[in-house]
Amino acid sequence: MKGETVELSQKRLQFLRDHVTSDPEMEELAMFFKLVSSPSRLKIIFLLFAIHEACVRDIAGVLDITLSAVSQHLSELKAMNQVQARRNSQTIYYSLKNNVYLDLLKPYLASTKIYNNKRIRSA
Repeated sequence: MKGETVELSQKRLQFLRDHVTSDPEMEELAMFFKLVSSPSRLKIIFLLFAIHEACVRDIAGVLDITLSAVSQHLSELKAMNQVQARRNSQTIYYSLKNNVYLDLLKPYLASTKIYNNKRIRSA
């Protein structure tokens, strides 16, 4: 019932200890949340979610941050397998990769007022 505590058996505690503390998915999820805890990286993810693809210069222009800052954030996102790059001549375009962690964010990103402004996605 509400407010009651249940004491776990030693066998159950050991099972949980063995599985929860060594689960690589938990580590990956923690790293993902650490990655998106940066407001700039979260804004980059949102921008790529909204417009599907952008180059470093465009991202920097929208977010009003330096090209090197955008490049650094994109490198971190790429290292964590969250974005992919496509080269067109001298320009590299970035887009989001499909993965389970970004799928966690998409409903929240899609529910924002700015995303639901039709001009953001059709500009």
